[in-house]
Amino acid sequence: MNKTIAIFLFLLCYLNTYSIKKIEVSNDKRDQFFYDKMPENCKKFGLEDLRNSTDSLRIRIWSSNSTIEIKQQNGVKAQLTQWVRWSDPIIKKVEFESEISKQLLDSLLAYDITTIPDDTKWGIDGSYVNIEVSTPENYRTYTYWSPSVNETENRYKVAKIEHLANTILNRNKFFNEFIETIPPGGYGLSSGHIDRFLPEGSMESSLYKEVKRRIGLELGITEKTSHTKFPFFIIDQKPSYMAGLNKYKLSEVKEIKIITKNDEESRLYGMMAANGLILIETIK
Repeated sequence: MNKTIAIFLFLLCYLNTYSIKKIEVSNDKRDQFFYDKMPENCKKFGLEDLRNSTDSLRIRIWSSNSTIEIKQQNGVKAQLTQWVRWSDPIIKKVEFESEISKQLLDSLLAYDITTIPDDTKWGIDGSYVNIEVSTPENYRTYTYWSPSVNETENRYKVAKIEHLANTILNRNKFFNEFIETIPPGGYGLSSGHIDRFLPEGSMESSLYKEVKRRIGLELGITEKTSHTKFPFFIIDQKPSYMAGLNKYKLSEVKEIKIITKNDEESRLYGMMAANGLILIETIK
């Protein structure tokens, strides 16, 4: 009986402690939208729901293809989570040593990341920065649209916070390494699509060999070229990738046309031709 009462009292204290955690979300529609989608997005990207955290401090910064998270509890730990594609994402996580993590936390606290007020500015061409702050007693989230160091004091702080987080953790370096490992595809990246040559030792069709030779000569594409810098391929008016060339022999092709990004004709294709465009017409 005494054991049962002890367990009951423990659970009662635990539930009371959890229930008093204050949730702060502004009435701004962007904050409300982010908050409503946050549990789904946490599950999608393998992230903890910070509303449930009992750590002394948790901070998470959301950008378009990544989150940077700092945890303070018996030391400081930072984690970078990156992904491509919101639907069925491919995810990469990187954890950092305590020295770098503490440097990041100290830098963010210096710009008042836990107390910056909400912002109502929004625009059309830009991106949002969403920030979550959690303590055992409080959870809040706030959103800034394309903050700049040339604006108000608070927008200056958020711009510096985003810059410092990206710089200290070298986010761009890790993202470039990440996308070099994933299969060819569009993925909705601002840097364009991802493509690559077939693995060394693969069987290559005569068309594949000819196009590989020509894009090397005319576009400077080599084995060392970033996978985000490959040209876009269109075969019989349908989007394709390098591997798609391997389905055809050179004798089955009527025309191969290479358009560089500086050619006048590239304007007709917009961002598809940002790294050049290869148009292939087969013999029907």
